[in-house]
Amino acid sequence: MEDRVVATLDTRYTALPTDFIEAQRVMITAPAVTRLEMITQGDLMDRRSADDTAKKPAYYAIVDGAFEVYPTPDQNYTMEILYYKRIPSLSTSITTNWMLQYNSDAYLYGSLMHAAPYLGEDQRAQIWASLYKNAIDAINLEDDKAKASGAAHRIRIRSF
Repeated sequence: MEDRVVATLDTRYTALPTDFIEAQRVMITAPAVTRLEMITQGDLMDRRSADDTAKKPAYYAIVDGAFEVYPTPDQNYTMEILYYKRIPSLSTSITTNWMLQYNSDAYLYGSLMHAAPYLGEDQRAQIWASLYKNAIDAINLEDDKAKASGAAHRIRIRSF
């Protein structure tokens, strides 16, 4: 469910990707690399009211379907967003997606679990719920393994 998008950051507001759920990392990658820090709308408004000078952005908040950055950009910057995206919905024109292709059991058991009361199969709902949970746990385990794939585990020690 992760995706990456690159956009030009040249105004106070930049539209969110249409399939956006949640940001993992927001960075300015050019002209120099800087990670933007997420702050609340209130904090962003407080900072802007204290000083609204245009310069390189350092903070962002999600406001009304857009990233709002502070300070307002003083030039064009390249922004890279790593984010969680929605699973594409199935329809008559979209008959498959990556979730169905790689994890069809989650769709199957989730559907059965929700259909059981309507089918009069209340006794099986618990079995299907358990199988659905197992399918979701397997997906999450696979994701965790993929994130650490090929890298040795290290302990980070931060100095204060």
